[in-house]
Amino acid sequence: MEINLVQHVQDGITGINKFKKIKKHISMSKKVKVLDIGGTVLSADIIKSILPKSKITIANNNKNDLNNSKDYKTILIDCYEIDKLNTKFDYVFANDLIEHLFDPDLFIEKVEKICKGTLIITTPNIAVWYNRISLLFGKDLPNYSSSRVRTGTFLSEVGAPGHKSVFSIKSLSRLVERHGFNVTKIDSFSYQASNQKDGRGGTIRKNINNLLPKSFQEGIIIYASKKQA
Repeated sequence: MEINLVQHVQDGITGINKFKKIKKHISMSKKVKVLDIGGTVLSADIIKSILPKSKITIANNNKNDLNNSKDYKTILIDCYEIDKLNTKFDYVFANDLIEHLFDPDLFIEKVEKICKGTLIITTPNIAVWYNRISLLFGKDLPNYSSSRVRTGTFLSEVGAPGHKSVFSIKSLSRLVERHGFNVTKIDSFSYQASNQKDGRGGTIRKNINNLLPKSFQEGIIIYASKKQA
């Protein structure tokens, strides 16, 4: 299946660069069971392009995100209850989900019960370079706010006020390792595609990201394997 990733970004899937990087590391042709937690038809389409023979289940607690999903199995469920699913998955994707959760520890505990292979988590990096600048100027972090309204940010249009749990590379790695996984690979990415303009200085952000170490970049990708009993 050929997927126009740029079109998917325009339709609401952020982070074209992370999917390109994920495809380099997990692309394969064998049949696998995949769970896309907090996913949509668009994210499932991208996963299908990476794992063409996969059987994908989309789990989401918002029925509107499950519309028009005739090609995939869908389950209306809260992410804290996914351990109730009566199956095990080779791949579990949590695409920009964990930052919206009040209890990420409980979430990973539940994922551990239904994942028999690889967990892939993407999330914004709290230690991104512009967060460090914001703190120097006494401003709020652009990609974090515990309230519905964010004030005093250095880059007011970057990020989302619905982010409740934010991580650095090290803290996210420790989280998954504490709950039954081994981190096998760490990667980083920019949320901006080179041919996309979003009005938030995206091209500049992307160019700066490319010059910096992983720990300073915008997004984190964690690949983790289930620990053997």
